[in-house]
Amino acid sequence: FATLILQIPGVDPAQVMLILLVPMGIMGILTPYGTGHSPIWFASGYNKGPEFWKLGAIFGIIYLAIF
Repeated sequence: FATLILQIPGVDPAQVMLILLVPMGIMGILTPYGTGHSPIWFASGYNKGPEFWKLGAIFGIIYLAIF
């Protein structure tokens, strides 16, 4: 996407990348299947099931308060 964004005249690439990445961070933390890489983290056992959901709720509240 970054290569395509650079080709569009009059568009600030940093602004467009933030538009693409901020929602990914919000969705990725909420559930184990919110983004493409979340199932890998969940299946690896890095965070256990209840802990993943608890952290998702905590960070979800933080994101809602900020945004």
